[in-house]
Amino acid sequence: MTNRPVSSTVSAPQANAVCVVRWVLRTGRAAIACEVEMRPDRTFELRVSPSWQPRATRVEHFETALSAMKRHAQVAGSLRDLGWEVTDRSAPWQLAA
Repeated sequence: MTNRPVSSTVSAPQANAVCVVRWVLRTGRAAIACEVEMRPDRTFELRVSPSWQPRATRVEHFETALSAMKRHAQVAGSLRDLGWEVTDRSAPWQLAA
């Protein structure tokens, strides 16, 4: 089994998507948001959004939550290996408050 994305795009967030997990990683004054969202059709998106260039947001599409979460872990792990620090973690029950 692979956790490769079904497709990869650059796009704006979908209005009816539900946040599954969202991490913000920082180094110096730069920040990157790395989040998984569930779309209305029950597929999943991994969004990686640099604070300094929001239009450069990368989106990868996945069929399952597990594959999207594995990819989230890979991206976050790679950033941490490069010295980025996780400064914020959010989950749906925290975002609703």
